[in-house]
Amino acid sequence: MSDPRPLLFISGIVLLAYWPVLAFLAVWATRGRLPKSYRAKYSRRIVRLSQLPFTEQWRASIDPIDLPVFLRARTRGHVFFLAMVVFTILLLVFLVFHAVVALWRCRMDAIGAIH
Repeated sequence: MSDPRPLLFISGIVLLAYWPVLAFLAVWATRGRLPKSYRAKYSRRIVRLSQLPFTEQWRASIDPIDLPVFLRARTRGHVFFLAMVVFTILLLVFLVFHAVVALWRCRMDAIGAIH
């Protein structure tokens, strides 16, 4: 294995570059939340069901005029959640990669001490 420092640097840059994307998506998702007027118009159960993935029975309880607002809030929430999942995976890969490189460096130092 060659010197892992460039790979560590690249993985760190990728992780740092993802923060602005995550911040943008957080603002974007927050601006797309369901307005209070719509939340007051419908029961809590309907509003909560509308934000959950894989649920569709709430659509029958919503006025067709209000449906685009509910769908926008739902989509933005799901996109932000997926972005958080991607960030978690990137962070775990980064940490595992750092652990592997640290172990490799210790092994190389030990081999160098023997000779």
